[in-house]
Amino acid sequence: MKKVLSLSMVFITSLVFIACEKVIEVDLEDQESKLIIEAKLSKLDQRITVDISMTTPYFAEAETEYISNAQITLTDQNGLAQLIPYTQNGHYELSFDPSINMTYSISVLIDGKLYEATSIMPGSVPLNNLESEFQAATPATDEGYGVFARFNDPADQENYYRIIHHLNGAIQNDGSDLQVITDGIGNGNYLKLPLFQQVFNSGDRVFVELVHFDEASYEYFNSLGDILGGQGPTAGTAAPGNPVTNWNGDAGGYFSAYTSDTLSLIIP
Repeated sequence: MKKVLSLSMVFITSLVFIACEKVIEVDLEDQESKLIIEAKLSKLDQRITVDISMTTPYFAEAETEYISNAQITLTDQNGLAQLIPYTQNGHYELSFDPSINMTYSISVLIDGKLYEATSIMPGSVPLNNLESEFQAATPATDEGYGVFARFNDPADQENYYRIIHHLNGAIQNDGSDLQVITDGIGNGNYLKLPLFQQVFNSGDRVFVELVHFDEASYEYFNSLGDILGGQGPTAGTAAPGNPVTNWNGDAGGYFSAYTSDTLSLIIP
């Protein structure tokens, strides 16, 4: 089940830990190889990373072909340009401290073909607290603990978030772990956001990252959630593994400039 929701839903359900799961079988055997560019500009990490490959999009068994000859340039709205050097296995990286509220453009030149995308670096939204609450067993879930993230949503603007979490040191990055939200009717409020469809046990170590990004980044992960969950406006219309992208041309993937904050919790 897709975990993309508006905070209008969170207000109704934040005190109840709900879990249901739908098995989605995706046949990618007939998918053609596609250029995938995943570029991330992190204020917390103070670096930009770009991963480029030719691959059957998302979850296919085909061997990945890495792109090592791309010329990549990051440019801010004032025209300051930085070249991003290649490291290995299709990975490019540059230490760089981005500015808040700055629009960044990235250009990727591969074999004479140019791919471009833009993203806006939003302000940071701190995590105030992580809380755990015991949940009794339901017909859909075992008993265990729910984890809730608390933070103050900035007022007078629409905000877009992604929740990423690690369990006992391992990132939880399956399709069922995708959780992105808009602030909806919660704009400007002190929010309590559950990690949906997750049941934790006593002694578990939970690490949570609250990512704050722009609308284009949200649209990518929102449509990816639609595809994985078999619902929403892009379900059945977009090819599996081809969510909405902010790259021009025929490249898949995304460019996202984002701020984030982290907290950890040990379930009692």
